[in-house]
Amino acid sequence: MLLFHLLGLCGQRPDAFGPLPGTEQAWKALTAVQQRAAADLDVVLMHPQVGTWLAGTLRMLKDVARPRAPLWSETGWLYALIFAAAVRAGLPIRTRVPVRDGAVLLPTLGLVSAGHDSSCDVAEAEVRGGRATVTFEDRQVVLPADPSRDGPGWWALRRMEAQAGGERIEVWLDDIDPYRDLADAITPDRLTPDSVARWSALFGEAWQILCERWPAYARCVAAGLKSISPLPIDPEANVIRSASTADAFGAVLLEQPVDSSMLAVTVVHEMQHVLLGGLLRMIPLHTADDGRRFYAPWRDDPRPLSGLHQGAYAFLGMSELWRRLYESSTGPDTRSLGFEFAYARRQTGMAMRVLSRSPALTGIGHRFVEGMVDHLRVMNAVRLPVELERAAWLAVASHRTVWRLRNVTVEPESVARLTGDWLAGRAPGSEPVRARLTDAGTYPGVHRATVIRQQIARDATVPTVDCTAWAAGYTDPGDHHWWSELALGLADRRLPGWHAMLRDPSLVREVFVAARAAGANPDPVGVAVWLGGLGSA
Repeated sequence: MLLFHLLGLCGQRPDAFGPLPGTEQAWKALTAVQQRAAADLDVVLMHPQVGTWLAGTLRMLKDVARPRAPLWSETGWLYALIFAAAVRAGLPIRTRVPVRDGAVLLPTLGLVSAGHDSSCDVAEAEVRGGRATVTFEDRQVVLPADPSRDGPGWWALRRMEAQAGGERIEVWLDDIDPYRDLADAITPDRLTPDSVARWSALFGEAWQILCERWPAYARCVAAGLKSISPLPIDPEANVIRSASTADAFGAVLLEQPVDSSMLAVTVVHEMQHVLLGGLLRMIPLHTADDGRRFYAPWRDDPRPLSGLHQGAYAFLGMSELWRRLYESSTGPDTRSLGFEFAYARRQTGMAMRVLSRSPALTGIGHRFVEGMVDHLRVMNAVRLPVELERAAWLAVASHRTVWRLRNVTVEPESVARLTGDWLAGRAPGSEPVRARLTDAGTYPGVHRATVIRQQIARDATVPTVDCTAWAAGYTDPGDHHWWSELALGLADRRLPGWHAMLRDPSLVREVFVAARAAGANPDPVGVAVWLGGLGSA
């Protein structure tokens, strides 16, 4: 459907294919390939990166996005797609294909290179007598008889295969496709043989875990996961980075995890996104975005309802796998697995409380979310050691407190009114406190969950918080860690002021700062106690 729509738009623009054959020739070529090799064309069309290309090019044709290169080089990738299907089927064909960064990518096959110094924009592509060639200005590359192997001027698209418990999976390990990213085309980043071996070993172990611990979901992954594109490792990231898009059903971007358990969990996380993204393309589960933004316990930025839903569904799947790993573990990593289960379960629960009450859910959306709530209820019935539950609470409460300190801005009028009441010795007025959400971006500090993981791994203890942290001296209103420690310390012991400090840390901070600026010497805990009866900002 997307391809048909793209051809229709191209037919309205004389410049759509530039120096390449036009729209009518593309339609005839597609028809010829489908008539003689429909299965091969289907394989190419269902390649996830083809979906990314289609969606992105349609946005360019509708002037929603701008091409980074001439438009015809984007639309013209259709001819690379047609040529790839012909190569797979061994069908005779002669056409022209666009060259980007000195190379031509053939989806599901590999990358043909003209060399880094090539300035060629268009290449001649031909299959004749079972022999496939791509000819640049001054160089011809002959594709290997077995395209899955590298050759001169040819990088094959690699595959990872694994088998366990009678279940088999094949996944592309894509380091060459320009459309393997979420949106903009990118250059190849070829993995070394050692990196490929490491990825393959981790993937095999992760597949073993899925097949043993959650065989029904393993079958889902085998059917739906088609491509993994490695992300460069970010040593400063708090979590393993991963991403996916509904444009490329079955594809995920993934930073190489440190172990197979984390890879298995991350695959489930992204597979949940892929599944829900595919469903949302067919069935609306909520109404259009109305501009409202919400707290998501796994993100540092405010999220729309659709993003909250996506995250909750992903974390629901992660929680289930962490539960299965924890309940089957008898080794030294049992406590770490228990913490991960408790943490993911609590994160999911916080999001579900908002999601399940949303008036933006459609009728089917309500049914879908009710199913999620039922699944979460089963997991909440699992008993865990108290110290692990407490560690999970610390991690979630710390994240939420810092999030509110960074993203919730109390309007100056409300701060001034309340500060005046405080200075005058009056109870806080009953007028609503006005606040707005901002997007402070990614938190630059270390999340408490990371600290807890490190401490559990080191000595199997759970970190504590100090409710007297404020006594060390207030120095900077932007010190989110200081305010968060104070809030957690009060809440951990249910001391006066804890509710306001957890609920509205930004309000407590702003009134405290304003009172100090006015010459008073307030106690932050006293301000929190005083504000305790107000409604949330």
